[in-house]
Amino acid sequence: MENLSSPTNALSLYSYLYVRTPTVGAAINGPRWNFKHAARRYSMFKDLGPWFYISGVVLSIIGGIFAPNNYLLSVTIGALGIIVGSLNITEEETSTFLIAATSFVISSNYLGMVFEGLFPYWPFLKEITNYFVVFMAPAAGIVSFKTLYLLAKD
Repeated sequence: MENLSSPTNALSLYSYLYVRTPTVGAAINGPRWNFKHAARRYSMFKDLGPWFYISGVVLSIIGGIFAPNNYLLSVTIGALGIIVGSLNITEEETSTFLIAATSFVISSNYLGMVFEGLFPYWPFLKEITNYFVVFMAPAAGIVSFKTLYLLAKD
């Protein structure tokens, strides 16, 4: 039996990702592939989730400094927020994330006013805050929809 803990070629990677399970007709037709456990064994998107979050924060900072009120950048940051909300937040983290995201989104307007009052020569701080709201609001929306679905499902 080959060692599948570290796949070396395409066939062993295929065997590593998809688990062979015997079925009723296995003696006649041979074993069939079970695709149910593939997502649990290997998920490329789960590994990319933190990178989507970092890129959303970096784009918010860069956009606030160099491209305030840019529509295309806002749509891109919002799409990254949707991806972050669907990939990064687990069931155990939902309540903490929703409380933090909701409180930030609610208080961000006043935070922007404080930034304008304390740092009048740095107007980009308010724009960074606005872009970060554009990033966090869709993530909070997706997590709240997932939570409501899980509550309604039971």
